Amino acid sequence: MEKKIPKVVTILLFAQALQFIRNNFETDIQISEIANSLAIVRTYLHRLFKKEIVVSPKEYLTNCRIRKARDLLKTTDLPISTVAKSSGYEDTQQFSKVFKHQTTFTPTQFRKQTV
Repeated sequence: MEKKIPKVVTILLFAQALQFIRNNFETDIQISEIANSLAIVRTYLHRLFKKEIVVSPKEYLTNCRIRKARDLLKTTDLPISTVAKSSGYEDTQQFSKVFKHQTTFTPTQFRKQTV
């Protein structure tokens, strides 16, 4: 039988998870690191996110990273590789793939259309 966790504790855990992501999304963090920092299992973190904001922790992390990348592409002339690294992606190709999936544009296309 699963223990019932008080609502105040789940709200606190969720807030701490959001803060952890906001503070660290620019680095190559993994979802398991977020769960470990809160001393909870990854599956519970996933359920918590789905319940509170209807997206998984991975989707939320990706959204934060792509939002940062969009801002950098709009406001700077940084190379795509630097934008990728500044947005938490070590691999520029992976960044470009995720960016296109999220926005329907490659990073270069996005930058050109916002000029």
